[in-house]
Amino acid sequence: NISKAEIEKYQMLRAVFGNEVTGNRQVLLKEFYDEYLTHAQYNLSPKSVLSIKQAFKPFLQFFSPIRPLDTIKLIDVEKFVLKIRSSAPAGYLVYVRTLKAAFNKAKAWSYLNDKAFDNLKLPRIQKVKEDYLSADDVKLIIEKADSALIKNVIVFAYNTGMRLSEIVFLEWASVNLNKKIITVGSERFVTKSKKVRHIPMNETVYQLLLSIKPADKQNKKYVFGKTTSMHYTSDFFSKKFKEAFKKTEIKTDYCFHSLRHGFASRLAQLGVPIITISKLLGHSNISTTMIYS
Repeated sequence: NISKAEIEKYQMLRAVFGNEVTGNRQVLLKEFYDEYLTHAQYNLSPKSVLSIKQAFKPFLQFFSPIRPLDTIKLIDVEKFVLKIRSSAPAGYLVYVRTLKAAFNKAKAWSYLNDKAFDNLKLPRIQKVKEDYLSADDVKLIIEKADSALIKNVIVFAYNTGMRLSEIVFLEWASVNLNKKIITVGSERFVTKSKKVRHIPMNETVYQLLLSIKPADKQNKKYVFGKTTSMHYTSDFFSKKFKEAFKKTEIKTDYCFHSLRHGFASRLAQLGVPIITISKLLGHSNISTTMIYS
C-alpha cells in the first residue's frame, strides 16, 4: 500500500516535471511503469499485458512508486527476487523474465544504464517431470473430453503444434485443403513472432478438417468457432482440456500448452531437424525450440 505522503510527493513531482523526460531528471518507477504499460498495450498481446501488470504489482510494493528508476541496483533486485521467490515459488521466474524485459526497454529508452537484471543470476532448477504429452496420454484425454468440438481441438493442437490463441482465431480462409497447408497469421490476426508461417497438414489433420468443413466457408468464419462469425475464448478451451485431463489417471500435471510441447518432442524423436521444428512452431530464436524438444 502507498502512504498518503508518498502519493502527495509523487503528485508534486509530476506537477513540477510533467510527462516530458528532459535533461538529467530521474524517471520515477511509477512513471516508467505507466509508460511501459501503454507501450505494451499497443504492441503486445493481452496475455503479455496481464503478465506485466502481475509482475509489477509486487515490484511497485517492494520499491515504492516514487523511487527513481536508476537507483534500483543489482543488490536491490536480488533482495526483491528472494522475497518474491518465497511468496511465489512456482511462478517467480515468470515475474523476473517479465521485469527483465521491461528494464531492457528502459535502457533502450535511455532511462537508465545499470544492468541490474542482466547481471542477475538465478538458481538452476532440476526438472523432475516431463512437460510434454505422449500420444497415449493424448488418447486418454480425448476419450474423457465432453464434446466432439473439444476432441477435435485437442487432436488438431497435438498434430499442428499451434498455440491456443492461433487455433482460436484460425479462419477457414487460412485453410487450403487442396494444398494441405494451414497459414498462421493474417491481416486480422498477428502471431506472437509477428511473422506469418505455413504448416503442412498430416493425414490426421487433413481428415479432421475435411470432416468439419462447412458446405460454404463464407457462412462460417472460424474453423473452431462458436457461431458462424464468433470464436470461443482461449480460456474456454483451456478449461475444457483441464476438465478432461482431470478425469484421467495421468499423474503428471499438464495444461493445453503441453500439446504444443508434445508436437515438438514427437518430431524431434522422429529425427526432424531442429530448424524445421523451429519454423513450424513459429519461434524467432532456435534456442527456444531446444527447450521444447
